[in-house]
Amino acid sequence: MRRFHRFVDRMRGSVRHRSIDRVGRGTTIAGCLDVENNGTIQIGEDCYLGSHPIQSHLVAMDDATILIGDRVFISYGAALSATRSIQIGDDTRIGPFSLILDNDYHRVGDRESPGVIAPIEIGRNVLIGTRVSILRGARIGDGACVMSGSTVAGIIANRAVVSGVPARVRVDGRGSLHWRAR
Repeated sequence: MRRFHRFVDRMRGSVRHRSIDRVGRGTTIAGCLDVENNGTIQIGEDCYLGSHPIQSHLVAMDDATILIGDRVFISYGAALSATRSIQIGDDTRIGPFSLILDNDYHRVGDRESPGVIAPIEIGRNVLIGTRVSILRGARIGDGACVMSGSTVAGIIANRAVVSGVPARVRVDGRGSLHWRAR
């Protein structure tokens, strides 16, 4: 009976994932990923997209693109929403409950006018912690590490370790990283 339930879950998942334009060989989608694709969504090879125990979401608005490189790990509860473009480089790891938005949806104080839109680029071999928010126009360099609970709203250099709201490199006078509890 247990095998039957796993089979049914896989079949449900495959029906929901048909709206993804490309899923690379060896990619695993765990759970029931919520996908809304009015643009292009491409997932590379040997990726893992977690959607269990908390559902993850991929949303590509009209003519938008979400491009996920090879060997990318996206944990459960993550949400990616593209109005223009989100690109994630190879070997990147994204923690649970992370939020990646390339748009503001609407202007502050005026829900009827469209918000600002700017593409997001996440480099290769990037580590993104739990509950990180990556906002429109963010560019995260190769090998960077974004600590849990941070908000990225700008450009992060290659191999930088950042934390905070907004995310910044914290360095003391001796050149070593300085972590301050919030």
